[in-house]
Amino acid sequence: MRISDGIVDLLTEEIFTRTGSLPSSQNGDVYRTLCTKLLRCGKLFCTSIMYPHSIGWESIRQGFADNEMASNDHLDFFALCLMDDDKTFRKNNHQSTQGFRIVLPLNFILNIMEPGDENFNLDYALKMLRMRCTPNDLNSAYVIFIPVFRNKHWTVYVLNRVHGQIDILDPLDWSQKDDQHRYHIPISEVMRSRLDRIFQSFTNGAFDRIFDWTFPYVKVPKQQGEHDCGFFCIHYMEHYNPFTRHAE
Repeated sequence: MRISDGIVDLLTEEIFTRTGSLPSSQNGDVYRTLCTKLLRCGKLFCTSIMYPHSIGWESIRQGFADNEMASNDHLDFFALCLMDDDKTFRKNNHQSTQGFRIVLPLNFILNIMEPGDENFNLDYALKMLRMRCTPNDLNSAYVIFIPVFRNKHWTVYVLNRVHGQIDILDPLDWSQKDDQHRYHIPISEVMRSRLDRIFQSFTNGAFDRIFDWTFPYVKVPKQQGEHDCGFFCIHYMEHYNPFTRHAE
């Protein structure tokens, strides 16, 4: 069922009237999109697979208020909505749900980004991955999104199987490229090594070897506000085209 813009407008107005605050103009469109997806699922609350608590209107309102940043819950729940959309609406339109996107769960990502090999738990990573997708899903996907929160900043890394690279979608417009490299290269190298190991184990060697994939910076829309990185990453995950490398 398609949710009309009028219903979303009314609910959005009601939520912010009750709480006494309005979304910033930069975040308003993303907020409307998230509200629409909540309504489309027919739920005011949804328990994420990766989190024991629910995400609801109040949590969304708090995250989208001025000077607030999107949380792990927001991005992970939005990821579940995107993947549900892929399965539900593509199937209803007689399109294949295979070969589309996968967004890796945040608990999985936190585990693979643990510093030091002694803190990395392969069995836990495989368990988390099985809760998000099957080996066949992973082998069929041509784009895999990896949202990472580090040093109070969100970035989306993309396993782009079309080009055989790990695209870096960073909403921050870095003034010094050396600082950009110092931030991203350590994250990318650890991620690449551990994901290669996990995916080989998960698919019994069927997935691409990614241990030597490079990390291009892709031109994407940049954040204007200091706290808006998470909302831009939500936009990237929904609209990024791995073929054209545009957030369409």
